[in-house]
Amino acid sequence: MKDTFLNIIIRFGIFLLISLVGLSFFACEKIESIDLLMEEQSTGTSGAINDILFVDDSTGYAVGGAVWEQGIWLLTQNEGANWQLFEEGDKMLTAIDQDEQGNIYSTGLSGQLLQLDQENRSWKELFQVYKLFNGVDFWDEDTGVLLGGAAFQIGHLYYFNGHEKADTLIEVEHEFRDVQYVTENEVFAAGFGRVWRSEDSGKNWSLIPIQGDFFHSIHFPTPEVGYIIGNRGTILKTQDRGFHWEVLRDSRSIGVEDFPFQKVFFVNEEKGYIVGEQGLFWRTENGGEEWKQIQQAPDLDYSSIYVVNQKGWVGTKNGKIFHFIDD
Repeated sequence: MKDTFLNIIIRFGIFLLISLVGLSFFACEKIESIDLLMEEQSTGTSGAINDILFVDDSTGYAVGGAVWEQGIWLLTQNEGANWQLFEEGDKMLTAIDQDEQGNIYSTGLSGQLLQLDQENRSWKELFQVYKLFNGVDFWDEDTGVLLGGAAFQIGHLYYFNGHEKADTLIEVEHEFRDVQYVTENEVFAAGFGRVWRSEDSGKNWSLIPIQGDFFHSIHFPTPEVGYIIGNRGTILKTQDRGFHWEVLRDSRSIGVEDFPFQKVFFVNEEKGYIVGEQGLFWRTENGGEEWKQIQQAPDLDYSSIYVVNQKGWVGTKNGKIFHFIDD
């Protein structure tokens, strides 16, 4: 009887110790804050700003809208001091991209792949199919990937080989969310619980052994170093062109809080940003080892970010764009 009672006491003590360690670990995950002045810019819209692209210090584009009601293309030629609507569609735009030759593409829920006529500020349809698209990336006008999906379990990816030609369709049971070319041959795609890699420009794909989050955004500041974030708060990093990935933050771990990440953007291998819902705007200056929250960030749902030459822009789900300078 005494042994049984003693065993109960020991087990209870061990359980209590583990619980206290877990709680203390949870309490230790504290994100410090830093100052960074943010200035709101006028957009004239209340639709989501899903993606932002600047082609130089002053000229930029933003795409978004309302899901089944409106697609918007915004243009600024003065660093965002004024954003103007230069074209509309009937469904939300989700992504905008510029290839290595300077061509600009966009896509969205209308199932279209569009290319911008930069001289006339109008969009030309290159491809359309009745599917929902979340991301697009082209290496040049002949080589690119268009992908999307719905309901977490439906994913489709089109590989383009030759201008305006969809060469290959890949369908999977996981929604695709983002894609990025690292070199002409190496491409990464991410989505619901999966990350894929292609070594032949996007024609064939292999799964990377990474799971556990809805991976929303990819960014490689250099061909060697890249980052992937998940919608629950996971952060992944590679330093060898994506052959191996380090988990900087695992949202599944005990004591790690879930954070609703949306987009990641790095200006170089060390300095980068993550934006997300509920006012989340993080910055790192040591390659993701430590992150700090921008104190001046309004409590809004952020959905996009772009930075060029120390100047940055973040977009929200309710049509706002904020400008910041981080030197």
